[in-house]
Amino acid sequence: MYTIKHAATQAGVSAATLRAWERRYALVTPHRTESGYRLYGDSDVQLIRSMKQLVDDGWSASLAATEAVRRAKSLASVTQTVSQLPQTAAPELSTDLVQKLISAAADLDTTELAVTLDQLFAISSFEAVMAHHVFPALTELGNAWADGRVSVAGEHLASHAVMRRLAVAYEAAAAFGHGPRVVLGMGPNSRHEIGLLAFAVAARRQGLNTDYLGADLPLDDWLN
Repeated sequence: MYTIKHAATQAGVSAATLRAWERRYALVTPHRTESGYRLYGDSDVQLIRSMKQLVDDGWSASLAATEAVRRAKSLASVTQTVSQLPQTAAPELSTDLVQKLISAAADLDTTELAVTLDQLFAISSFEAVMAHHVFPALTELGNAWADGRVSVAGEHLASHAVMRRLAVAYEAAAAFGHGPRVVLGMGPNSRHEIGLLAFAVAARRQGLNTDYLGADLPLDDWLN
């Protein structure tokens, strides 16, 4: 918990401004101690910081307060939805299939690669397969590339094969995405999309309305 002085400092505003926003817009409702001191939590500080950013960007204070609260509620809804994702027992990693994937990548064998991915994705639910089979397999593939057992071409072949599977799964899950909106993408110079796209698929499957923007987005696009 923060005093009003520390909360204002954390959010980048003056204590007087914070008091004014509380009074005029009911932006936050701090806890009051028995002696009357205001105490603020992390969520309060984040809300104040969000409003300040909007005001700095040219929003009027009243609209900034409304928008900051709306964003906070939307984030809370998304967080609750994600926290309710089903937890499944971790199935045992199929080392045979991992080795088949590595061998197919090393040999640039697209047919064997497709068959191996079919077998991997048939093991369990999408979420369990990605977490307990595909991601570990890709880690092993990266190790095989690092020690020279698989070429760059082979590693790219396998990675792009997984990306195509994820793209199909993402489109197939579109019918479920009617919940809170989530915008997903990667910052400048970030290009490894498999993890984010897998998360986008899982999010859609759980009802979130996702917009997937892909890799290497300029910072200005995020700010705007």
